[in-house]
Amino acid sequence: MIGFLQLRNAFDRGSEEFLASFGLTGAQLNILNIVGEAGGTISQAAMSEQVLIGKSSLSIVVDRMVQRGYIRRHVFPKDRRRVVLRLTPAGQRLWEKVHPLYKEEVDHAFGVIPVSRRKALHEGMKQLELQMRERRANGAKVG
Repeated sequence: MIGFLQLRNAFDRGSEEFLASFGLTGAQLNILNIVGEAGGTISQAAMSEQVLIGKSSLSIVVDRMVQRGYIRRHVFPKDRRRVVLRLTPAGQRLWEKVHPLYKEEVDHAFGVIPVSRRKALHEGMKQLELQMRERRANGAKVG
């Protein structure tokens, strides 16, 4: 477990330096990526299932991105719980600029691991994630 935490910390430090040059945080990039990869529009409910932060933090980060003009919220008057997030033109331009550069950095970082081993690593990590989610759903404390 310590190895995972050390890897995450190293990755976070490298990401923070990269993202600072764009005025973004890791959570903001995560949201930009999810909305961008969804074609520029996604429901906030679907976002909360994919994002790497909690629901209350998601609202705060989205609020800041709305204030900065990167995302627009659309609330349905008949069902105020239904919210759709859309990239603004400025948000789309930012995502198109940052995403390929970030992907290049990630690919470079993982380039030290042969492709066949990367796939196995990815599958193993997905299995761990599912196991942890199941344990949490069953009331176990994880982490």
